[in-house]
Amino acid sequence: MNEGIIKFNVEKWINTPPIDKEIYQDIEKIRKKLYDLKFIGCYEENGLGYGNISQKIDEKSFVISGSQTGHLSDLNGENYSVVEKVDFEKNSIVCRGFCKPSSEAITHAAFYASNKNITSVIHIHNLKIWEKMIKDADVFSTPLEAEYGSVKLYQSIFELLREKSDFFPLVIVMKGHKEGVISAGQSVQTAFEELINRVKTYQN
Repeated sequence: MNEGIIKFNVEKWINTPPIDKEIYQDIEKIRKKLYDLKFIGCYEENGLGYGNISQKIDEKSFVISGSQTGHLSDLNGENYSVVEKVDFEKNSIVCRGFCKPSSEAITHAAFYASNKNITSVIHIHNLKIWEKMIKDADVFSTPLEAEYGSVKLYQSIFELLREKSDFFPLVIVMKGHKEGVISAGQSVQTAFEELINRVKTYQN
């Protein structure tokens, strides 16, 4: 399993003191709810974390939960990272913070680069929901061959959002990323609410 393993190149990591609370406090409130729902967490069999959350800071940067923080019920400034630059062709990033960003950082970046109206992205894992979503023809999805951390995944997100530019907030199932579901919206609250609404339809 490749979950939680950083596949992109960290071109530059500016190691700084912990991130200021005002930068991550809004997404931390939602992350706590996702953790309690077990949509963010850690696999017992191998200790690898799953699920992450991010929010735009400005047009060029965003804050995201750090790599391998899924086992933590609460995060602080040591557990968040700011991505300042992304090169999709080189599959590389420039970041700053006390830790490195989530292994899904460039996937989040693809959403922000695809549509300026997106300000927050939530990535969860749930096998039951994932299995039901990939069988639903009405659900937006990335293709089976677009594996986790691949350039193909980023490209498919660009293509999907270009086609579905008016659908916000939206929830996407990643067919090539087992258990992976992403919600994106104009705020972290709308992204969370849309995700929960979608989850409820598959739990009945």
